[in-house]
Amino acid sequence: MNQLVVESTNHPRPRSPVTEKPSGDDSLDEELGQKYLRKSRTPLSPTFTMIAAFKDYKKRWNFEFDNGQVWRQLEPRYLPRLDLPVQVKISKGVLGSYDLRAVRFGKPVKVKRLN
Repeated sequence: MNQLVVESTNHPRPRSPVTEKPSGDDSLDEELGQKYLRKSRTPLSPTFTMIAAFKDYKKRWNFEFDNGQVWRQLEPRYLPRLDLPVQVKISKGVLGSYDLRAVRFGKPVKVKRLN
């Protein structure tokens, strides 16, 4: 008769992945994913005083500020008439753009700095 011979070999079990965090690196957990969390609504953008607004030859608005900076409107949008001087905020937008926001603008206006 045929007999089935089974050899017993002691193979070590594969180790489970380590779930412990390295000692002394508690800051890693705090930093992980922080850039994706919503920030508080504290204003981080500086406030500027717009002293002049004029259209160029392509009918784009140019905005001049009291510190000498000149910014140009990038997107074609109707802008309401502003009583100058007016306080505005310029903040960093998406993909390296900048947004100009004044009290009477409904939405922020995409702008580019000229000087």
